[in-house]
Amino acid sequence: MSLEEVKGTVRTMRSLPMILIVLAAVLISSCGGKTEATGGASRGDSFVINGNVMNAPTTNVILQEITSKAYIDIDTAEVESNGAFKLEGSVSEKGFYRLLFSNNTNLLLVLDNRKIEIEYDVNDPSTLIVEGSSETLLLQDLVAQVTKTGQQLKALQIKSGQPANSTVKAEIQRSILLLVGRQKVIMTTYIDSSTTLVGLFAANVLAGSYSSTANDMDYLESLIPVFRQRFPGSDLVAQFDSQITELVAYHRQRLQAEQNKPEIGTEAANIIMSDPNGNIIELTSLRGNYVLLDFWAAWCRPCRAENPNLVNVYNKYKDKGFTIYSVSLDSKKAAWQKAISDDGLTWDTHVSDLKGWGNSAAVLYSVGSIPASFLLDKEGTIIATNLRGPALEAKISELLN
Repeated sequence: MSLEEVKGTVRTMRSLPMILIVLAAVLISSCGGKTEATGGASRGDSFVINGNVMNAPTTNVILQEITSKAYIDIDTAEVESNGAFKLEGSVSEKGFYRLLFSNNTNLLLVLDNRKIEIEYDVNDPSTLIVEGSSETLLLQDLVAQVTKTGQQLKALQIKSGQPANSTVKAEIQRSILLLVGRQKVIMTTYIDSSTTLVGLFAANVLAGSYSSTANDMDYLESLIPVFRQRFPGSDLVAQFDSQITELVAYHRQRLQAEQNKPEIGTEAANIIMSDPNGNIIELTSLRGNYVLLDFWAAWCRPCRAENPNLVNVYNKYKDKGFTIYSVSLDSKKAAWQKAISDDGLTWDTHVSDLKGWGNSAAVLYSVGSIPASFLLDKEGTIIATNLRGPALEAKISELLN
């Protein structure tokens, strides 16, 4: 895996199923430390959580279920002056939950209909004690390891964006790749060795990892029948099946697009798309002109910052054989039209299918970030990519003057 693949976080997260984003957020904010447990209490018809939180500037605690859509409040309890609290209820099946305190500290649990005892000191997370839930013990161990490597990765990524010589940058890249590999080993170890729901949690974390590759997707897809056998009839497994199927399709689509990525010297693929009035405009209809194929969106600040330059170049060269074919990655028509008007984008060739990042032209051209552009000659051959500011004007001037 290259550093560029590691930097694919934002692109991947745009298409992640909700539960993967939720789990990632939980990992970032949850506490993980030395956890102790005394086996698993016998299963009953309801759960009881007896807790004692020390040094917490908190007045209540909320028990929330982690679902495929969001967090769902299950119960709320007051935290007494001595830190004690009690939550009671029942769950239809074992699942992932969190205790959310009013200071935004949260603690992950694997909750079943049984009694759990929790002690936690906010000032010293390593003192966390959980009794009555051996799966919560495993979950907290996983969270602690993944959080630690995640924090190290974040620090290295920040460092990689700072000025440095090639030797230092190469060392940073090597460290990033080693950490990515270590994090995957952690998750696959839990997936392969744990017969509890913690293995399923680890699989969700791996799926949501920014470093996930096509090979990881194949591995995760192979886990679906394994989890179905381990947890027959589980809604969590059904959700995992649906989410991984969606994610695998996305990765394969992205891989295919990368393989078909347009290159300089190749003919630009035709785009057939509607303008704001519903009129179909084909990219090939502009043959005979130098065309800037521009991908942008109303919500994209760098795109909006570049628009004055596009307007300047268009106005200078529109009568000399230059035009712009703008593809919007907006999903809201009103916002798209307002941006065209506000920025003075007076050319008539604005198109969009209003599918956001699912825009068919963006997929066809493997556009993973915007602004992105392709400069085409009069025959429709790509002659340059991502020219902005003075570089774009200089190239158009060279071609037309």
